[in-house]
Amino acid sequence: MKQKYLKTVLGTILTSLLIIFTSCQHFPSGTVGIRSAYYTGWVEELFQTEVVNIGLEKLGYKVKKPKEIYYPAIYISVANKDLDYSVVYYQPWHKKFFENAGGEEKLEGVGNLTPNGNSGYQIDKKTADKYNITNIEQLKDPEIAKLFDSDGDGKANLVGCNPGWSCELAIDHHLKAYELEDTVEHNQGQYEILLADAMTRYQEGKPILYYAY
Repeated sequence: MKQKYLKTVLGTILTSLLIIFTSCQHFPSGTVGIRSAYYTGWVEELFQTEVVNIGLEKLGYKVKKPKEIYYPAIYISVANKDLDYSVVYYQPWHKKFFENAGGEEKLEGVGNLTPNGNSGYQIDKKTADKYNITNIEQLKDPEIAKLFDSDGDGKANLVGCNPGWSCELAIDHHLKAYELEDTVEHNQGQYEILLADAMTRYQEGKPILYYAY
């Protein structure tokens, strides 16, 4: 029974592979594979890219291993035909990257992979409940801001976006518009590292403040 079952499984796998290979035979040998990219280190974008690539393979296309590069370079590479596509196109945050790479004359956004996404400022629930914090403008109060001070300068430490990201400009605009520059410090660097540090503080029972998207 075990041997028969093994042969059946292998037969099923081989049949599937043959169907895929047969569907690709109309492409001439040496055909360049579909080229894609995602933001360096972001597994969620890699996951989305791989899902699209699986679909392309089932349609008979060859695909190359996705590249890891930074956002502005992704748009420029697609515009210059160094890449064929990318799942990266966050609206409205990436509008500037899109336009700087040539806009609609060179690029086209097609379809939605993850519609209705949210972004904004987050704090831990314990601190929010204890001090009744419901609005970012409350950080104008130095006593409230000090709750999120992690480096001893008296200002709230806000885990923000990497330098060069579109949300960097949004955060800086909010700090100025809501008059928070005197009480809130926009911490920038490698987002994953900064957020990991914030999660460590959270596990230690300390207040945290970060931008999420």
